[in-house]
Amino acid sequence: MSGDTQIDLAGMKIFVAMPTHRDVSPLTVNCLLATQMFLVAHGLYGDMQVSTKPAPVCHARASLAQAFLNSDATHVFWIDSDMTWRVEDFFRVCALGSRLGCVGAAGCTKDDKRRLCASFGNGKEEHYDLVRDPSAFGCVKVDGMGLAFAIISRAILQELADKAGRVRYGRDGEIVADLFDFRKSIGPDCISEVVGEDMAFFADIRALGHDVWLDPSITLGHVGSHIYSRSFLEAAHA
Repeated sequence: MSGDTQIDLAGMKIFVAMPTHRDVSPLTVNCLLATQMFLVAHGLYGDMQVSTKPAPVCHARASLAQAFLNSDATHVFWIDSDMTWRVEDFFRVCALGSRLGCVGAAGCTKDDKRRLCASFGNGKEEHYDLVRDPSAFGCVKVDGMGLAFAIISRAILQELADKAGRVRYGRDGEIVADLFDFRKSIGPDCISEVVGEDMAFFADIRALGHDVWLDPSITLGHVGSHIYSRSFLEAAHA
């Protein structure tokens, strides 16, 4: 954090959740191992689960969310299986999460355009004239982002689960809260648009009256043919 602001992480227990249906890059594994060591060393470790079921991502996320709710962890930290990050940035998001409840960082697309995966209002992306809120530690309020590196408090996720329907994935599957889905929204021209499970998830959080925050100071890596990355500062001056 900045300035003389003190953040007390005592009592936090972090549940790291990673859905995957692909091979995980050694670069990501190294980040996970370093993160686990950090959590254990600082008494913040709740659990770390990597979903290996060959299922759509919304199924994997729902199962991981239920595992978190069944645990005694205080926060769930979502990380995509093709990301790289610095442990100090993981720590920063944890600290922000202790105050803001729902906050993350944005990766970029795995192509030459390297578009940052965040929506700043009216479905628009790449809106970089950011207004940082000093009361939110320099974060910016967003409509949503890719759920690639984000922390959510138990209180918020439990509130979502309490209002959600229930779903069973497969005949013998566990019954879980239906928190993630690809849903359609109708635009002003009556055109249906498929919304990703991550954007729909954050829309549900905002519908409950909670803010969604993004820390523009963090740059993530997105593993493809090489590591794609782009900072908000770079994007703002492109």
